[in-house]
Amino acid sequence: MKALLKNILLFGLIALTSYITLFSVLYFIRIGNVPLIYRTTQGNVFKGGLTYKKFKDFDKNEKYDIIILGSSHAYRGYDPAIFESYGYKIYNLGTSAQTLLSSYVIARNYINKNNCGTVIIDLYDRIFKKKGVESLSDVSQNISSDVAAAELCLRSGDLRAVNMFTLRLFCKLDEPLNSDTLNLYNGFQASSKQLILPGNPKDVDYESNPETLNFFAKLIRYLHNEGIQVILAEHPLPYIYSIPENKHAVFKNDISKIATGYNIPWYDFMNDSSMTEIANFADENHLNYRGVQEYNHKLIKAMQKDGALKHFNN
Repeated sequence: MKALLKNILLFGLIALTSYITLFSVLYFIRIGNVPLIYRTTQGNVFKGGLTYKKFKDFDKNEKYDIIILGSSHAYRGYDPAIFESYGYKIYNLGTSAQTLLSSYVIARNYINKNNCGTVIIDLYDRIFKKKGVESLSDVSQNISSDVAAAELCLRSGDLRAVNMFTLRLFCKLDEPLNSDTLNLYNGFQASSKQLILPGNPKDVDYESNPETLNFFAKLIRYLHNEGIQVILAEHPLPYIYSIPENKHAVFKNDISKIATGYNIPWYDFMNDSSMTEIANFADENHLNYRGVQEYNHKLIKAMQKDGALKHFNN
């Protein structure tokens, strides 16, 4: 038995050494200042960009009335400046294609009862059906906490996450390769684009995903246990690209089964005809700044009318 354990340990050490050696070679050989590892492995993204900057700028010691979680619908759809005009301090922690796993890990590591009163979770049916390699790669590479990045990779159960976290450690002392952080304010980035028809939306239907719904339930439970109010919101889609009602009904049923018992308000504007005209959209599913203004003002007024929107510690 001792000999077997010794051989297993030796094999593990040799495998680890070989992995680190090969990874080092692929990282330090560069073409146009870009490590070769990006060309030889799948799923890796450059250090830097919107996610890198928003987490670098986020101060966990500040007190926020509202923090936003969600996908690109979130970081392009909720403008802190508009909320500030109503007297609410907010920060937008939405990231590209952010999965519920990523939202859960972000919440656990960045949001707590001492720095936040309310979390608005932006819902988007199509995000709930995805596995989320894009989000895993982006968030694990670019959030500011090594502990959070490691937790995300471990919880993902994806073997590619080993390369992603290793790459993060190798990139520690390097300057970001992605410098796309223009017009980012408290995690929000506005779009001035205009939807041009016809488009080609992908993943138009919703399908229940038990793994995703499980992390949504964990997220709700964590925030509830912290004493943080949760608000669910879903912004409009262009009338021509809205999710079929029968599919959206399945999504609403999945969400309601989890949210029941927590007294969570849900503002579903997906098919609100007052905001679904194409002039409000940058593309098939993202609001442009005209749409953001209409949506944010309408959402804030609805939340205030219901007494759902509160100041921190009030």
